[in-house]
Amino acid sequence: ETPYRVAKLFCRELFWGLDYNNFPACSLIKNEFDYNSIISQKNINIMSFCEHHFLPFEGRAEIKYIPKNNLIIGLSNLDKIANFFSRRPQIQERLTAQIFETLKFLLKTEDISIRILAKHSCVSLRGENTKNTETETIVTGGVF
Repeated sequence: ETPYRVAKLFCRELFWGLDYNNFPACSLIKNEFDYNSIISQKNINIMSFCEHHFLPFEGRAEIKYIPKNNLIIGLSNLDKIANFFSRRPQIQERLTAQIFETLKFLLKTEDISIRILAKHSCVSLRGENTKNTETETIVTGGVF
């Protein structure tokens, strides 16, 4: 049953983010207090697979935004969106941009900052074999 277990691992556990039917339901909340300063969520775990070498990379994301149009998003939804886009063969640069564009669409604001810091197995296991190298990608818009 090994081939079945491997297929199940990739399709149902690692790469479920390829199916947009799995996109999380996101609750937008009316910003009743008219909060218009930075909201920041840090240390969001991400795990993905480098599409160039098909090796995993892991790290953490930081999402910041300033509410506009009287909308804020449920905090756990930030984690869910980051997790959804990371669960596919991916490059870190695209992952960062996908989270940014999705939040820009949902929150109707460009005042968003996405930062991902990750360690790539394709760097630590091959090439220079450097164990502590981290890759940082940042996409910012609006006031950021």
